[in-house]
Amino acid sequence: MEDQQGTSDDPATTLSSLRRLRTTPMRDLVRGRVTGRLDLRHLLESSTLSDRLGEFVIDVVRRTRLRRLERIDVARELIEHFEDGISAGVSEEALVAGFGERRIAATLIRRGMTRKRTWFDWAVRRTALVASLFVAGFVAIYLVLAIRHWNEVVRIDVDYVARIREASAGASPAERGWPDLREAMVELRELAGPTEGHRDHAVSSLVNVAMTETVPPWNDVVMEPAPVIPEDDAPSPEACAEFFDRATPAITALRLAASKPILGFPMGADGTGSEIDRDFLGLTAPASIPPADRTVLDGAVIGLQFPYFGTVRLASRILSADARRAAERGDGPRFVSDVEAMFGFGRQVRTPTILIGQLVGLSIERLAFMTILDVLAANPEAIDDESLVRLRSIVSGLDEDRLRIRVDHERYFFLDLAQRFYTDDGDGNGRLKFTSNGAAAAGLALAPGDPGRVGGGGTFDFLLGPLVANAVIDRREATEIWNRNMDRIEAGNRSDPWDFDASDSGAVYGSSVDVDEDSWLSRLRLFPISMLLPATENLTNLAAGVRLERDLVRTVIELEFFRRGQGVWPESIDELEFAGLDPFDGQPLRYLVRDDAPVLYILGPDRIDDGGRWIEGPNGIARTARDGMSGTTRYWGRVPIDPGEGLVGDVPVWIGGAATAATGGES
Repeated sequence: MEDQQGTSDDPATTLSSLRRLRTTPMRDLVRGRVTGRLDLRHLLESSTLSDRLGEFVIDVVRRTRLRRLERIDVARELIEHFEDGISAGVSEEALVAGFGERRIAATLIRRGMTRKRTWFDWAVRRTALVASLFVAGFVAIYLVLAIRHWNEVVRIDVDYVARIREASAGASPAERGWPDLREAMVELRELAGPTEGHRDHAVSSLVNVAMTETVPPWNDVVMEPAPVIPEDDAPSPEACAEFFDRATPAITALRLAASKPILGFPMGADGTGSEIDRDFLGLTAPASIPPADRTVLDGAVIGLQFPYFGTVRLASRILSADARRAAERGDGPRFVSDVEAMFGFGRQVRTPTILIGQLVGLSIERLAFMTILDVLAANPEAIDDESLVRLRSIVSGLDEDRLRIRVDHERYFFLDLAQRFYTDDGDGNGRLKFTSNGAAAAGLALAPGDPGRVGGGGTFDFLLGPLVANAVIDRREATEIWNRNMDRIEAGNRSDPWDFDASDSGAVYGSSVDVDEDSWLSRLRLFPISMLLPATENLTNLAAGVRLERDLVRTVIELEFFRRGQGVWPESIDELEFAGLDPFDGQPLRYLVRDDAPVLYILGPDRIDDGGRWIEGPNGIARTARDGMSGTTRYWGRVPIDPGEGLVGDVPVWIGGAATAATGGES
């Protein structure tokens, strides 16, 4: 029979092994030794003490609240003390009574043992205590912030999309130019014929041909003409001429549309709610969103779409091409009517006053200015005296208010975001409701005036939200910074470029921000403003640029009037009734006559009059004159964004008599 004692299957042996392992200090286990020297019960069983004294020792050791190894040392001393007493003939009752009150004895023992600890033990204990207090304090503060944060509500009280739609819709359908524009473009598409891909591709191709086959850009005189890469399916000049001849009624309709007070496109967050407009623009019908899938951004200003911008820009290019064709044929009235319509479209797309609409309007106005400059350089005789007088009146009528940058509705953009992402304390302030996906959760009530609590963002958002909300600026400060930035944009666009300090970024943030705006700490504190402001940088000289281009066109018109009246070009620009200004120093445009051709130029980034010697440096004129005067915008200001180091010389902004003018270089 197999001996069962001492085998691995013996439960007592297994229990003893586990017990020894559990009562072995980690330092012994690391050395590969299973000592079991923390086993207090085994220590007492190995002694001669009775069960009563053993329980007494266990109780005293437990009350000391010492470390396990220290408890074993205390237990050994107590066992030795009681064994010595029993050996001396003292009874157990007398030993227990002589030991004193257990709690007091345990306290004294603990105090004596802690004095024996090293300075390292003391430092670790103090550090753990401070850390525990810190954690406890943090948790307490966090709980207060969390309870307050998740019980605050977000309210969407104002429908800013409706306000923008109201401002752009007009009082009556008769004031709206969009229906006439749409019908004219439908007719032009039919005349252009079928096309694959984009529905306006055929019309755009015909316009490209017309632009290259008519009046050349004035700055081809000082630069190599921009290379024209023909399309594989580009129409022939004959087909282009036939298209524009047949398109006369549609172009007349474009002029009528441009004369209306407003464009009146029925905009919305889905692009448009009109079926005829969706079909014209190639938009799909907006899908209904189940309530469970709705988010806080549904119906927000940030979701507004402007699909009509491309159509208006194409219509303006059609008018520019038609104006150039009219100049070739000597049809001054038609040329002026086309230019006037271009300015009309530029005015219309500036409402609503969203920044992107302002930029589209600027691009259309610059196209109109460039059309005038090109025709007056290449074929001024095409414009009869009466048409020239009318053109001067149109350009002069583009006053400061007409060409200024307005951001009234751009302010709505942030106000709308603020009411969706910040809580409302009823006094115009609140805290950010943070979620890691950048939007409040779908559980938010979306009806105007209804309060809602943000939820459903996940455990991470739930825990992090209160911390983020209290680390970043509040609703009132964020709104003030955004409005101050809008004020800066508007004020900068009212300023003259030679006085503006482009390096003054403090005008955006103001005195409310003390840390460096480029530091991560500042970007965190300014969230979400720090993510939105960069998109509005470098917008301060836009209106100044278009005003100077208007004044340049007025100057060129006055030059032409002088030539027609006197038979020669003026010897000095002071002889004109009006002269534009140089953006670099605010002085009148520089003027000279070279090879019987009038030349207007500005100083260039070096701010030195080189007598009309064209700029030299990286990419030469191509870098600064391709876009006319607006090509130098980055170098404007008392302290410009780009000092233009290495660019030496002057920048031509217009040269008349393109057929005979020299190509620049020497004075």
